[in-house]
Amino acid sequence: MTALKSLGTIVSIGVYALLYYVWLPTISLAYLDGFIFIGIGVVLGAAIIGWWIATSNKNVDEYGIIGTFSGVACVVFIILLLGGLFIGSSLFNATTMYNQIGGISEKSFENDVVEIDTSQIPVVDIALAEKLADKKLGEDIALGSQMKVGKFTNKQQVNGKLIYVAPLEYRGFFKWNSNKRGTTGYVVVSATNPNDVQLVQRYDDKEIRLKYLGSAYFGNDLKRHIRSSGYRSVGLTEYSFELDDTGKPYWVVTTYENSTLWGNPEATGVVVCDAQSGACQWYSMMEIVITILE
Repeated sequence: MTALKSLGTIVSIGVYALLYYVWLPTISLAYLDGFIFIGIGVVLGAAIIGWWIATSNKNVDEYGIIGTFSGVACVVFIILLLGGLFIGSSLFNATTMYNQIGGISEKSFENDVVEIDTSQIPVVDIALAEKLADKKLGEDIALGSQMKVGKFTNKQQVNGKLIYVAPLEYRGFFKWNSNKRGTTGYVVVSATNPNDVQLVQRYDDKEIRLKYLGSAYFGNDLKRHIRSSGYRSVGLTEYSFELDDTGKPYWVVTTYENSTLWGNPEATGVVVCDAQSGACQWYSMMEIVITILE
């Protein structure tokens, strides 16, 4: 019986670890996904403890003890979950939510709106950019069978040009497994000229290899890599693929904290991850503002 309990405990812990590996929640009670994940662990732990206690005493109802331990833990978890969602709702936090808007000041349209060069007026939206990028990738049949155009980010300015940019992503597990070095580039579509579409496959005279992607698996999965790089307890959202002015590709991920229990997130900074090497660096909102002003 002891061997069976040990095996059952190991399997339960393994399943719980697998849940984390697949789900990748924030390991913090300050975030809803983290609270749910930790709560599941507490309920599971209570059931295992009840099992060990019940089987060590032949005079008690084994299933009754297990049900009592796990049932109490489950009820407490649900009460805390619903209570937290209720207390953190706008019903009790209207002032906090209003203050998120920040200071409001009036501006003059004539004085504050700067005229722009008519050649830089955006005429391409994301839907058109996706079609143009797919057409560009389709020109290389071999490459198109292995990879696909990923999600475009919102317009960004690189060297004075407004562009859309998207990484090449894998077409599935087997395509990733046969090419773990990374996808071979990204697509740039001009926001001002629909005829300006580029498939960029080299940077700094070297072949581009985008190793860390949302379509990659195991340790190369982008979110899993960032989590394992020291951001397990940090709120992560808005994964954006961006370029610096030299054309080097990065992932820019917003970090945040909740201002009312599990609601009303406030940005705290960004994690910048090199899409090729995987090197990650966090920058606070203050550092971002200073960089923009410079």
